[in-house]
Amino acid sequence: MAAAGDGREALHMLRCGVAPDVIFLDLMMPVMDGQSFRAEQLKDSALASIPVVLFSAAGNVDQQAEALGVSAYLKKPLNLGTVLEFIDRLG
Repeated sequence: MAAAGDGREALHMLRCGVAPDVIFLDLMMPVMDGQSFRAEQLKDSALASIPVVLFSAAGNVDQQAEALGVSAYLKKPLNLGTVLEFIDRLG
């Protein structure tokens, strides 16, 4: 497991060889937000196929998830049990 503080850091880690099975993406991040990250991810053929799970407190997270073409979404606030159950279902 790896964690990045913002989208730019996440792209750097991915391009340096970190190869996750799934990316958990928050829309609200400093430096590079989730929408910008997703746009850059999709431009890079080596990264575009990594599934993304979006999470947000926005009331329209389902619409945002559809617009970004992500695999799934979770609404904030999250609790650890919900996240772990979700990961188990992905597995």
